[in-house]
Amino acid sequence: MHYYFAITFTAMLSPRAIKRDFRALGQLVRESGAQAIFSSLLAIAGSDTGRNRQTQSINIWVHGWCHCHNFGFLIMGWSRQHQDC
Repeated sequence: MHYYFAITFTAMLSPRAIKRDFRALGQLVRESGAQAIFSSLLAIAGSDTGRNRQTQSINIWVHGWCHCHNFGFLIMGWSRQHQDC
């Protein structure tokens, strides 16, 4: 079984809430035995610099989190080496 997760970033969610949701989703995926691929968040055109920095920061965290937990990660529009676990 394969799932593809594309995350829509909303201004209403804090980075802490997004990370919490990823962790909870990751646990469900692991328990199901499925394989998952998460995609990076896209910067919103016309957004302020702070919002785009926050999006990039979350992408870096999700990329490292996926690497540490053996999930796939689809990079859309940016490049970054994974973080150490």
